[in-house]
Amino acid sequence: MDDFNTIRLKKKTIDKFKKYSNKTSPSYSETLDFMIAFFEDNDLSPYDILNENMTSVYNRINKRIDAVIAIFRNVEETQLKPTKKILDSLFEGMKEKNHYSKKKKYLLNLL
Repeated sequence: MDDFNTIRLKKKTIDKFKKYSNKTSPSYSETLDFMIAFFEDNDLSPYDILNENMTSVYNRINKRIDAVIAIFRNVEETQLKPTKKILDSLFEGMKEKNHYSKKKKYLLNLL
């Protein structure tokens, strides 16, 4: 079991921390551990302004979305459009073939 120690804090700060801790976890130590882990894991400082960081996250996400869109456009140009052209030409050939066979049957029926 870990040893306990004390830290001197302002009463107002202690009251705010206790109120917050009661909402988030069963012990004060656990709350403080989670808070420290959050700052360390996200490479943040308590003095950072989150709006700036959120803007950079937003910009990073937009860049990734743009990259995905570029990949889709590339797939469309290199794979989907050529495949569609091939299928269209096959169907066009089948239509012409059916058209000629219908004319041939019509002419044979006239004889």
